[in-house]
Amino acid sequence: MSETSAARQSFSQDSPSMQVSRSTRLRETGGKPSRQASIFGDLNSAAVEDGSRNVAANYQEIQKKTLTKWVNAQLSTVGDSISNLDTDLKDGKKLLKLLSVVSKEAAPKPERGNMRIHQLSNVSQALSFLERQLGAETLPSIGNEAIVNGDVKKTLALIFFIMLKYQMQQITIDPEDDTLTVSFGFLFCSVL
Repeated sequence: MSETSAARQSFSQDSPSMQVSRSTRLRETGGKPSRQASIFGDLNSAAVEDGSRNVAANYQEIQKKTLTKWVNAQLSTVGDSISNLDTDLKDGKKLLKLLSVVSKEAAPKPERGNMRIHQLSNVSQALSFLERQLGAETLPSIGNEAIVNGDVKKTLALIFFIMLKYQMQQITIDPEDDTLTVSFGFLFCSVL
């Protein structure tokens, strides 16, 4: 007997669990292939989770870039811009300016200070303005603290809501002749 065949024989005698066949594994799992017995081979769950996190992070970055460009396009009409969506809207001043531009109405004046209490007040004024304009039932549940704290997901949700309500689609109903008019004002959205 050669050395390699002797080693294989001793290894297989030492660890009988290593010689479990595919049919035995299928019997043990109730006829369903386990992760190890799948046609894709041995899947590493950590690698799958990392891949899904990367996709989510990339998607969030694409959202940030797109919504930042949209905000800058709106603010450019008043000679202003932002560079980072999650930090530049924290004080509420540019958020109020954005709302006055897209609503074509004067938004409340922001407070002059730059302390946290002033930032919370400014964002609260912006959310109250949205509530008066669109109704409380349509407003997403986003608190002023989330925006001031720099919560990226909540900030993205708020900006997307503003874009959707003011820019994407304007629906008007003429009560006299019951006609419905839909105008799409948002035709350009660049991801790159």
